[in-house]
Amino acid sequence: MPPHYPFQIGDDIDLSIINVSGQGLGFGFYEGFKIFVPLTLKDERINATIETITSKFIRARCNKRLIQSPQRATPPCPHFGTCGGCQLQHLTSQGYTALKQQWVAESINRAGFSTAAILPLYEVGLAKRRRVVFKITQTDGQFQLGFFQESTHHVVDIHTCLIVKEPLLTYALALKEWLPHLECGAAIDEIHLTYHASANVMDVIFHAHVALSSHDKKTITDRCATLHHRQRLTWQSKHTTITIQDYPVTLTLGDAEVSVPPLAFLQATHEAQTVMTDFIMRTLASLPAASLVYDLYSGCGTFSFPLLQAGFTVMAIEGSADMVFAMKQALSHMDPLHHRSLKALKQDLYHMPVAATKLKEAKAIVINPPRNGAGPQIQEIAHSHVPHVILVSCSLSSLERDSHSLKEAGYRLESLLAIDQFYWTRHTESIAYFYRP
Repeated sequence: MPPHYPFQIGDDIDLSIINVSGQGLGFGFYEGFKIFVPLTLKDERINATIETITSKFIRARCNKRLIQSPQRATPPCPHFGTCGGCQLQHLTSQGYTALKQQWVAESINRAGFSTAAILPLYEVGLAKRRRVVFKITQTDGQFQLGFFQESTHHVVDIHTCLIVKEPLLTYALALKEWLPHLECGAAIDEIHLTYHASANVMDVIFHAHVALSSHDKKTITDRCATLHHRQRLTWQSKHTTITIQDYPVTLTLGDAEVSVPPLAFLQATHEAQTVMTDFIMRTLASLPAASLVYDLYSGCGTFSFPLLQAGFTVMAIEGSADMVFAMKQALSHMDPLHHRSLKALKQDLYHMPVAATKLKEAKAIVINPPRNGAGPQIQEIAHSHVPHVILVSCSLSSLERDSHSLKEAGYRLESLLAIDQFYWTRHTESIAYFYRP
């Protein structure tokens, strides 16, 4: 039987905010019911209007702050509060760092570990995002480019963004101006941009509902030529991916030069990639030379090639054929002595995880799964008895779930570094080292 609520949609209530949830929403209790209120902070007293009531979620809108948190700050971005790209600009720097640390600690506690192994938060900072997905929509002939409004599919048109690298924003805003010249411009719903600073290359992917016409291919080529002198342009629709203009994108990973394909996975910031690589190298530095290390969800070899450079034997496994090919191609241009020390294989690790009986040959495992976590593969790792496991997580919920599986298998959490490369958002990257004697 559904509960009887002492309020209804449209009612005003006074509410004390007792904490901020992992989704970035302040919450408090009214007549025993948990109510979430965006843009509120712990220790605030507010007047709010009930907006949403479901069996699992009650949401209200803050009308007035009766008592304000000492941790409240003035958001620096004019779009904050409407644009859903950021959730935490209204916190002071100190309060923001403390909240992120709190979320990490809560996740690790729920996984069954002590928080003693958690290192201070590494904050990447502003204007560091090298890749971003801008949402696109069209209303009355006018294009909007930006991010979804929180909890909606309404695109908030932006003219600034403080978290992305400046070339990305400049490029995106210039690109928006000529979208009306495309025959199928209205069919574009996303533009994926990655700025490779070391090569000064802009990687652009237009995601659309329809195939690319010859007219639009020429228009895109001509118009984009005025925006950046080095760029790779790709059109992706439901059934096809077409290269409009190719330009080699080569990254240095370890001592390898890797030609990165379109849609290749890279960490959102170069700084986070560097910090993670250093963490892995320091953690495994005491292992014997030529020890076998599995690099699962290896991408283009972000960690595989530095591991190879450090003298390890590496088994890299990745689900994308293009990224595996990029690794093999890079390896073919390296010293032949390396060819036997690194193997790159294509395998869907969610549906076909590497078995524990195979993994047990290794001294260490590095795993960097997608946002939903390692799933079945972490279970195989838990049963493999491999002593050293390094887990990268871009979601605290998947960190909690995967860490709990390792805890149940007898692993200890030796160290965990949270990396705030998704600045001002509810998302937190982490890299954790587990050891089983």
